[in-house]
Amino acid sequence: MNLSLSRRGDYCVRAALHLARQADAGVPTTKIKEIVAAMDIPASFASQVMADLVKAKIVNSKAGRDGGYWLARSAGQVTLLELVEAGEGTVKAERCALGDGPCRWDTVCPLHTDWQETVAAVRRQLRTVTLDKLVAEDRAIERGRPVPDDPHRKSRAVTLQDRCTVEVAADAAAQALASLSESDIVAAVNPVLSASRTPHGALELAICSQIEGGRVIVLEVVDPTNGLGRIELEPTVHPEDSSRSTLEVKALVRLDSVDVPKLVRQLSVAIARALERL
Repeated sequence: MNLSLSRRGDYCVRAALHLARQADAGVPTTKIKEIVAAMDIPASFASQVMADLVKAKIVNSKAGRDGGYWLARSAGQVTLLELVEAGEGTVKAERCALGDGPCRWDTVCPLHTDWQETVAAVRRQLRTVTLDKLVAEDRAIERGRPVPDDPHRKSRAVTLQDRCTVEVAADAAAQALASLSESDIVAAVNPVLSASRTPHGALELAICSQIEGGRVIVLEVVDPTNGLGRIELEPTVHPEDSSRSTLEVKALVRLDSVDVPKLVRQLSVAIARALERL
């Protein structure tokens, strides 16, 4: 059973955490682009996340040049339950834990009472954690607090570069790269990920986003061996001759169960071929 937050819930917590730290630093309002940059939230998704927080009355907003976002209440008055439910919806058991079951379970199953109590316990725990506690935890991690025995982020970060030829002139390739949409990227990388091999199956794309003004492609992938993984690709185009160019890709990969250099090579080639088609 996966008890992790969805990306929407994750980004709600991240955004609120950043605003709480800004409030502590005496910053009255924060622009959405600053939240995106600081907390690695996809720019295309950020406005929806902030709207969720405003709707939940956790965050206030103001339009205009002097506008931005700020916490509607002090961090000590915002609970983790509120943040999670802002992005995930109400934390509840929406259906019977045992499904339809035999006919004698038409109204209730043997798990009903215990399962409802478990959900209530989760809600109680999330309600006890406030945003100011998360800020304190975040600062402790920055100061080098010892890593617990069960960290979720176990994968190592691998950085490397790859270069491949694009069969179009540099100007055209650069223009194609600038116009590359998230749907173009998904179409290019999905065949590579689905053909990848891990001990327990292929990688699966969960989220594709572009950050830093589109300069960096972020692929959040489901690794059936080790859970979630992340691939960041920063592609640039360089002239080669009058009819060809070179695509250079800087990559940061957090995956343990695949041949990372091979995967980055395949992704680079897939993006190069996408540029040729545009």
